[in-house]
Amino acid sequence: MSQITNNKSSKAEIHNWFLEVNQEFIPPLQNFVDFETYSAKIFTNANRFELYNDDVLRGLLAAYFNQENKTAFVTLFGISKDFRTFSNIRRLFISFLKEFLKDHRMEYVELEVHHENTSLLRFYNKLKFTVKENRIQSVVFQATRQQCEYLVG
Repeated sequence: MSQITNNKSSKAEIHNWFLEVNQEFIPPLQNFVDFETYSAKIFTNANRFELYNDDVLRGLLAAYFNQENKTAFVTLFGISKDFRTFSNIRRLFISFLKEFLKDHRMEYVELEVHHENTSLLRFYNKLKFTVKENRIQSVVFQATRQQCEYLVG
């Protein structure tokens, strides 16, 4: 049975998960980050929402909450291929949104998606996230607090 947790994962679990899902990212995660450095950064600095199945990390959403610009930035969101169901994707994302909404100083959620990742681009479009910025290789999406409240229901 799978469960959603908050900040339970260890640095080693995050690193091992990166190795497992690297090729499932579009483009592969190794093209952008060093796994050892990035897992330490995520473990130390990010607010993590994890999907576990049988005590094994299967999904991770990592976000930074910036008080200065009142924005929560999702730096990473992924679920292992065998556990990537709409239900798991939604549960993990809604867990993050609920935490975001608890912090009344946050007004926006932002995240960046590579242009090649068409399924994720469609996912955020369906959630009615707006395009804040079109970059050369990616799109930055944004949602307001009100949009997030609507999504959580």
